[in-house]
Amino acid sequence: MKYFDNCATTIVDDEVITAMNKIHKELFFNPSSLSASALQAKNLIEDSREIVAKCIGAQKSEILFTSGGSESNNTAIFGSLRNNKGKIITSKTEHASVFYTLNEMKNRGFDIVYAPLNSGGSVKTEKFEDLIDDETRLVALMHVNNETGAINDIAELCKKTKAKNKNCLFLCDGVQAFCKVPVNVKNLDVDFYSMSAHKIHGPKGIGALYIKNGVKISPLIFGGGQENNLRSGTENVAGIVGFGVAAKNANVIIEDNFNKFIEFKTILKDTISNIVDNFVEISSVNSSPNIFSVAFKNIKSEVLMRFLEAEGFIVGNGSACSSKSKLNRISQAINLPQEYAEGIIRICFCKYNTEDEVIRLANSLASNVQRLTKLMGFTK
Repeated sequence: MKYFDNCATTIVDDEVITAMNKIHKELFFNPSSLSASALQAKNLIEDSREIVAKCIGAQKSEILFTSGGSESNNTAIFGSLRNNKGKIITSKTEHASVFYTLNEMKNRGFDIVYAPLNSGGSVKTEKFEDLIDDETRLVALMHVNNETGAINDIAELCKKTKAKNKNCLFLCDGVQAFCKVPVNVKNLDVDFYSMSAHKIHGPKGIGALYIKNGVKISPLIFGGGQENNLRSGTENVAGIVGFGVAAKNANVIIEDNFNKFIEFKTILKDTISNIVDNFVEISSVNSSPNIFSVAFKNIKSEVLMRFLEAEGFIVGNGSACSSKSKLNRISQAINLPQEYAEGIIRICFCKYNTEDEVIRLANSLASNVQRLTKLMGFTK
């Protein structure tokens, strides 16, 4: 089975598993204990913190370990906006952990404003500053869209935000960008940047939140005061170590993957274009190279996915975190015509995918779209 749903999750690297197994069997100690062995575990946590920090150009003290991207986003939002009212600017294409968290903030009295989008799903930078005023407390925009692959110009959007309101905080969901496109949080000038290990061949259940030095937030979890009093609870030492190994390995091959994945996208697009009519490539020119998102007219993606799986290919049809939603708010947000809305297929590459696999996937995808088109009674 060839796996092309790497935005949903990735296979865990053998090196990561080996490092985690060592923790489970040999260095299983509570890092808050006072023994020399516990100190070893504590030092391993700090080593991983340093690795993650370097991957995004941050300082070690600015990295908070969490259970994943969703907790990181929730921590930034709830932790920075407690007991306050005002305006929050976001987009309708944000990940569910931001979109629905901000719906809750709306219920608590905040005014939620949605920024206008380009056709590929990125935020329009023109006149973005017009949305910012003295009442704006937070801007929450993702770096790379998890469904369309669209890359937001975070540096420009943050610059416009700070120029209009220097006190406004900026949260960037970087889960699909971390170790996939070059990231330097100091150049972006964001206040928060969220990350997740299982998107880069690390374990599930561990992530991180960059919090710019000087930015104050309240903890969501109280207790023993771990993670600089921001996230109490015994640390997930094995997960943190695995995260560090995965991040170190992924960060050094960003450029190689970048070039390889662009070729993969070209193969898919050219093959589909030569065989299939009535499709829309959702992933725009300014999109992450590891995400190819396409929509087919009058085709149900769930059926197409089953046909592809029967031929040995696993792909996605949108965010795994919102796959049960009956309406795809992303397709609505980018104004995708209704006849294409149910036919979205998302193909996401990883370092283990090969050109031969992509060629075979492209041919299988095109032939099965033709097959379904005939079965549904539509002409080519």
